[in-house]
This record gives sequence, C-alpha cells and structure tokens, in this order.
Amino acid sequence: MDYVTPRDRPRTVPAITYPIHLETPHSGILVILGILPDDEGKDAPFELFVEYSGEVYADYDPEHLHDNRVHLDAISRLISLCLRSRIHSDEIIKQLAGFVCHPKINGDRSIPDGISRILREFVGPPLKLKEAEDAAGK
Repeated sequence: MDYVTPRDRPRTVPAITYPIHLETPHSGILVILGILPDDEGKDAPFELFVEYSGEVYADYDPEHLHDNRVHLDAISRLISLCLRSRIHSDEIIKQLAGFVCHPKINGDRSIPDGISRILREFVGPPLKLKEAEDAAGK
C-alpha cells in the first residue's frame, strides 16, 4: 500500500504573517504561513504556525493560556502535515471553516475559522469555482 509522505522541510521557508480578527480574549492571534513553490512553480502554502501576539494575555489565567497554546500547536502541526503532504488547501479550508467560538457579525468566528479565511485569501477561490470561471472565460 502506498502512503502519502510529507515533503522534507528546507532549512529556510519564506513566510507571511496574518492577524486573525476576533473581538474576544483570543484577539491577539497571528498566523504565520510558510510559502514554497508547488510542483507547477506557483507559490503555495507549505506550513503554518499560530502564535499569540503582544501582551493581550497579561491578565489571562496562565494555565488556560498554556492549554490554548497546546491546542494551537497541535492544530498547526496537523495543518502543516497536510500542506507538506500536498493535501489540497481546499480540503483543509473545508474542515476548518465555520467553527464558532465567539459569534461575531464582522470577522472571524473562531481561530480555526480565521485560519480557513487566511488560507482562502492566499490560495483564492475554491478549485471548482476556478475551473468554472476558466470555462466561462473569466
């Protein structure tokens, strides 16, 4: 049986940093998206890290903060494994989009929802939408 194996990580990977827009105790979140060329030579997500930014959590319970960091690290590792294993970004986005932690009208509804938005912004419309637009001559 053939298994999917992740690509090796080069010594350095260029990255772009994006904020997640939440108006909650989780408001200080940054997503670092590592970018490398795909098999066709186009820039594509290769790995992802999620970090707390600034001193937003100065008054936050340290134990709760540690638990959140552990969860964010686990999510980041799994997303990176998928990206390095050439799982299409659309599949990752579908799994993360729509999670609601703190309902908000304008912005991300949870950290996974924010990650899905960032991936979507980088990779563009879903693959099927791109194919339909290409067929329509757009």
